[in-house]
Amino acid sequence: FLDELFTFELPQIHYLIENAQIIATANDTIYKKFVNDYPHIFSKFGILNLDEPPAEEIKLIVDHYINQYSLKYQMQFEEGVNEEIYQLAKQYLSEAAFPAKAITLLEEATIYATSQPGSQVTKENVKVILSQKTNIPIGSLSEFEKKDLSQLGQRLFSKVKGQNEAVDKIAK
Repeated sequence: FLDELFTFELPQIHYLIENAQIIATANDTIYKKFVNDYPHIFSKFGILNLDEPPAEEIKLIVDHYINQYSLKYQMQFEEGVNEEIYQLAKQYLSEAAFPAKAITLLEEATIYATSQPGSQVTKENVKVILSQKTNIPIGSLSEFEKKDLSQLGQRLFSKVKGQNEAVDKIAK
């Protein structure tokens, strides 16, 4: 089983295809990117499209892992960390698929928290890890940033004509 097929080198993939029966995953983005460049590889596979589970099921899966990590690492988890993981993974980790991206974020935040004082995984731990992964500052905005962002829609509407719906979505 190869999780995320194209994280492997092409010679490795070729070797495995020729010498073993394999099952591999590739998210839609990666699949579309590589299918045109490597049709000989994709011709060896049958395609099975899997939809992500609904949000409530993802949260139940994350809860299951929270319970496991709580025992394994002897950690407590801040109230609402499950929802925080789901929302932040949904917003910032568009390349990966649920539930894997939420589980990975939870695991990394848990490991990060083990090196911090106290024995609790917090929403802030999740934000720190996500900031490190994405190089996007995630957290509370300063008053200047809030004021600046509150005027973003007006500034965009004054410069972009005929795209009100798109500008509104970007500003939100």
